Formats: sequence, C-alpha cells, structure tokens
Amino acid sequence: NAIVKVINLTPRMRLLLLLQFLPVLVPACLTGYSLVYDGQCFIKYSSNTQNYADAKNTCASGDSHLPQFYSQQDVNNFLSMYKASDYYWIGLLCDGEKFVWEDGTVANYTNFLNAEICDAAHVTYRYNIFAYDGKWRSSSDGTYFYVVPICVANVRSWTCDSYYLMEQGKSDDTCYLVDSKPTAQSVAEANCESQRAHLSTIHDQAFNDFVKRTAVGHGLTMGIFIGLKHDSQNDKYVWSDLSEVDYTNFAPGFPDETFGECVAMGINLFPGKWINAECSEPLPYICAKPALTYDDSVSPQGCVEDAEFYPGDEVFSPTWGSATGPALCDYPLMDLDKSKKVTVEILFFESNSCCDTLTIYDGLVGTKVLKTLTGYYGFTSINVTSTSNAIRMEWNAKSGAHVRGWHARVSSA
Repeated sequence: NAIVKVINLTPRMRLLLLLQFLPVLVPACLTGYSLVYDGQCFIKYSSNTQNYADAKNTCASGDSHLPQFYSQQDVNNFLSMYKASDYYWIGLLCDGEKFVWEDGTVANYTNFLNAEICDAAHVTYRYNIFAYDGKWRSSSDGTYFYVVPICVANVRSWTCDSYYLMEQGKSDDTCYLVDSKPTAQSVAEANCESQRAHLSTIHDQAFNDFVKRTAVGHGLTMGIFIGLKHDSQNDKYVWSDLSEVDYTNFAPGFPDETFGECVAMGINLFPGKWINAECSEPLPYICAKPALTYDDSVSPQGCVEDAEFYPGDEVFSPTWGSATGPALCDYPLMDLDKSKKVTVEILFFESNSCCDTLTIYDGLVGTKVLKTLTGYYGFTSINVTSTSNAIRMEWNAKSGAHVRGWHARVSSA
C-alpha cells in the first residue's frame, strides 16, 4: 500500500476538495471521545463508577455502547490505551445457552480469568474486563460498583462526518443531526450553519415523514423548528437555505403570521403538519445538509517506488477516503532550492491511535522528529516546517482499519 502525488487535479476534483476543507467542520468522533482502533471512538468516565445497568444507560444516552471484543488483538489494542488497575464493564451477556454481545452477535471469542458457564442460572450475570491483564470477570447481578464505564461509538459516515445519513424515505443523500435542546429559531439556524447545515428544508412528503418520525423517535413531542420563515418585507415564505418553496404541509388554518413569523412542525398536535410559531419560542430542531462527495480517482494504490514530492504537490494516504489497511511508506518532500525550507500542511487526518502513526522527520535522513500524528484531527490545518529544504514522512499503519487516512500539501518558503 502506498501513496502517489497528484499534480493535475481536474476542476471538479478541486471544487470537491475545496468544499471539504471549509472551516468549522465537526469531528467524526462524538465530543469527548477518542479514536482508538478499528474506527471505534472511546470515552472513559474516569471518576464515575456505576453498576452495569447504569453504565449501559450512560452509553446509550450518548449514542454508544459498552465495549465488545472479537479477538485477542481487540483486547491488546484496548489495553494499549487503557491498561491500568481499573475494571470496565463490557457488553457481554448470557442468553441461557451461549455468550452473546448486546448487539446479538455470538461471542465466539472470550477471555475469562476463570471458567464461566452460560445456562439458565446465569442469565443475570454481567461481565467486566480488568485493564491490567485483559481478563474478564463475572458479577452475578451486575451491581459490582467498583467498575468504570467505557463507551464505544463507531466513526460516523465519511459522507456525513458527525451527522447521520438519511437511509429512509425518498432521499439517500441527506445528512441530519437532532438537537433536543429547546432553542430560539435564529440561534438554532446559526448552530446548523456553523456545521455547514441548515434547519430542515423539506421538499417532499417523504422527507417530511422522515423528519416527523425522527422527532418522535427522540421524544420531541412538543414540536420542532423547520427552516421555513415568513419574509415580512416581501410577504412570502422562504427556506433558510434559499431553496425553492415547492412543497408545503401546513395544518388547516395555517399559515397565519399572527402566531409568529417562524414555522414549526407539530408532533403531538397536528402530527407532521406545519404551524406558525414565535421565532423566540425555544424549540428543539433538526439540522440537515447534503452528503459530501469526493473523487476517489485521487486514491493511490501501493507504495510508489522512488517517489518525490515538491511544492504544490498534493499527497494522499493509501486508499485515501476508505480504510487504508496495514502500510509502511516513506514520502520525501523537497525543494531543489537549498535556500528554501519545506512545509507540509496536513489538511485531514484520521487514524487508529492504538496502531497508526504519521511521523514527520527533519531532512531526508536522520532521526530528528518534527511531529508525530495519530488518532483523529479531522479537517484541520497543521503546518510542519523543516530547518532545511527537505522533509521525510513515514506512515506506519499497523491497523489502518475503518479509518480514512490523511491528505497533505507541500509548500516552501
């Protein structure tokens, strides 16, 4: 696996890359989580010991789950980040016949300290991992209180970043994110815009139904703001993304601006129908945006022998945009003018912090490290400058699983 340089990008490719590197993009891991291995994001509640049920609920409230291990390598990767004299709940259950994970998959791999039996007498048992030796222990009822919860969430979709891809209804290219906190309409729209999104813009019945179902699923029964608002100057309704108003679903008697200039979707009252609301009235909301796309023709295959990269070159990790897999590649970056100093700008970076590193060295030879990157930085701008006219980068991916890799640009001054 390796990297190639891309010198002549097509206009479409440059546009797609430009769109991806706009500022204020949100990370693929939830806030507070760290990308650890196999594209999984972990968070440790270090000062909060809980019983099993509470730990499970803690994770569920953050759209995550307790750890699950499918091999000794998974355990080793986990210990590389969390090895300590702590116990952590894991999502293992006994269904009365066999050990299963909470998502229903059969636990073909186990790592118990002592022999454990799964039968009808053990269905209330819950299990934890001791982070010093990686062995699993049992608790007869899950009420052992000296256990710290660690929660796991998968990295979000490439196309949606930290949003979710709409997979129901007519559209499959819309990303959405629910905010349950009641908020004034202008603040809600500003929050969406900070993530390159807008309040929900609805152009057909299918998406209207999807928004309603999503609100119901999140318990937002008192109504939510959508992106439609009355423009009093021109006496017409406009969407916050300025798209055409080609579909409406007002409740009988609406629109009626005497109730307010903004528009909300009813959930319990007028389910799925639109009603006017005061813009200052705090309501939950759903942000939505188009799914991102990228041209995978820039995705290199295999380490390139005798490759060199010069100012203006774009550099991409192996299979950029999809899982890189294991790789060990070197990239010489240089300027032929010996009076210049080379800079590499990291524009995007995502790797498993257990196992994958990008090390940036000063010069083409030697061991002076300028910077080492691992884990998740997302869309970023990290500049590393050499003391000479050359830099060497080493990509050492021992895992490379379920992460997107990195993209860099070379310059000099």
